[in-house]
Amino acid sequence: MPIYLTIENKYELIHAGGVEINKQAVLFIAPSFGGKSTLSNYFIQKQHAMLSDDRVALKEENETIMTVSSYPYHRPYRQTEDLGISVENFIKEKMPLHCIYVLQAVEAKHEINFVLLKGINKFKALQYNFDFNLPLNKANSFQLIAKIAAIVPVYKISIPWDLNRLEEVYQSICTHSKHVLNISKEDIFNKSITKSLYEL
Repeated sequence: MPIYLTIENKYELIHAGGVEINKQAVLFIAPSFGGKSTLSNYFIQKQHAMLSDDRVALKEENETIMTVSSYPYHRPYRQTEDLGISVENFIKEKMPLHCIYVLQAVEAKHEINFVLLKGINKFKALQYNFDFNLPLNKANSFQLIAKIAAIVPVYKISIPWDLNRLEEVYQSICTHSKHVLNISKEDIFNKSITKSLYEL
């Protein structure tokens, strides 16, 4: 199904966990074993609605990037034999994408820091996490990633690799997400870089 949706240009799939924070759709992206499932599960346990466990469909509508939930199951473990744990608090409607957090594991005693990604570094962080870079729709995928980079704030967050600090990480993300404001496009993504990406 994900490949079909991509081929038909219905949606693009990003490898991410997604939850609702302050009534906004927020995504977590990271490499495998990078903490997405653990962090998403913590938010779910805190009664935040789940958008997706591992894959989120994205589509541009009227200059807004919309998120589309996948299926109401969550797997905070590595087994692949079952669908996972059923989640009742599940987002069933499309939601505008508020922001994206790129998880960076750091030492257990490290501070929790947020850094706004810009320019080509932001584009690369997004491109790395898109699922199906198929030749027949490569141009459309590229344009959508560039569009996301142009209008959606993306932050790198340092995550101390210590389960005892999950509550601190949780509180920090909730507070930070609440104060993510409408940033100008110049701050979100340099216009000259956006222009060059569209021309490639």
